[in-house]
Amino acid sequence: MNSSEILEEVKSLLNLRFDKELADMLGMSAAALSERRRKNSIPVQAIKKILLEKSIDPSFLDSKSGSIEMKQDSSIIMNQESVRLKDEVITVQKKYIERLEKTIERLEQEDKKKWIPAIAPELINSPDSWQQTPM
Repeated sequence: MNSSEILEEVKSLLNLRFDKELADMLGMSAAALSERRRKNSIPVQAIKKILLEKSIDPSFLDSKSGSIEMKQDSSIIMNQESVRLKDEVITVQKKYIERLEKTIERLEQEDKKKWIPAIAPELINSPDSWQQTPM
């Protein structure tokens, strides 16, 4: 069975009339699906996932594929990897920001401790620092 026959059977199982409908479900354009059909590299894993979501047994894909080269849809894999990496980057950035905030807070506290003892005697002994209230 060639890729066109398989895609037609999938459309039939999903009650779809047009390639565009199946392409939309697969998250690709009709032209991309047509190209995949032409190259005999239909996105089997994505099709299986859709069939399973619709409670349709996808095992016929394995038995009817014959000599077709069915490649796992690399765009789905790349997208999943991209999302995973994005999440990792965000986690690292959050930790870095937290460390920076703690460092800034610590440095501000150290600066206050250095500044107050150094100037405190001047402030206490300065006549201008005490306001005299008339009685």
